[in-house]
Amino acid sequence: GGDIAVGAMTILTSVMQFSMLPLNGLTQGGQPILSYNYGAKNPERVKKAFKILLISCVTYSMILWALAMITPKSFVLIFNNDPELTAVAIKGVRMYLLMMPIVGINIVATSYYQSVGKAKMSMFVSLLRQVILLIPFTLILPTFMGLDGVWAAGACADLLSVVITIILIAKEFKSLNKLAIKENMEAPLDVVTN
Repeated sequence: GGDIAVGAMTILTSVMQFSMLPLNGLTQGGQPILSYNYGAKNPERVKKAFKILLISCVTYSMILWALAMITPKSFVLIFNNDPELTAVAIKGVRMYLLMMPIVGINIVATSYYQSVGKAKMSMFVSLLRQVILLIPFTLILPTFMGLDGVWAAGACADLLSVVITIILIAKEFKSLNKLAIKENMEAPLDVVTN
C-alpha cells in the first residue's frame, strides 16, 4: 500500500488506542472490587461485579463502534486532513474496527484475571489479540486480500480472541461456582442461613 497505507495504519492504531483508554479506566476501577470479593470468597459478588463491568465496557464499545461506522471521517480527521490519506483510512477504520463491540470482553477478562491473582492467564488473554493472533493474520491475510487483508486482520484477531476468551471465562466461572459450593458446605450453619 505504500506510504499512504502506512499513514492510514498509523491513524487506525491511534484511533484504536484512543478509544481503548476509557475501557482501561473502567476495568482498572473495577479491579479492587473484583479482587476484594474474590479474596473474601464471595463469588456471587465477583460475578455481579464482572457482569456490571462487562455491560459497561460492551455498551461503550458498541457506542464507539456505531460512531466509527456512521462517521469514520470524523475519527480520521482528528489525526489528518490529507484527502488521499483520509479516503484510505476511512475504509481501514470501518474494516479494522468491525468487531469493536466485542473488544470489551477481552479487556474485562484481562482485568478479571489480574484482580484474582492469575497473572499468567491475564497476560495470555492480553497477548492473545495483539501478538498471538494479530501478527499471523497481518502476515497471512494480505496475501489473499491485499491491503484489505491488513485492515481485516484486526477484526479477525478480535473475533477469534473473544471466542477463546469466552471459553476461558466460562471455565473460570465454573470453578468459581465450585468454590461457592465448597465454601457453603464448610461454613457454619448459622452463616449459611443468614
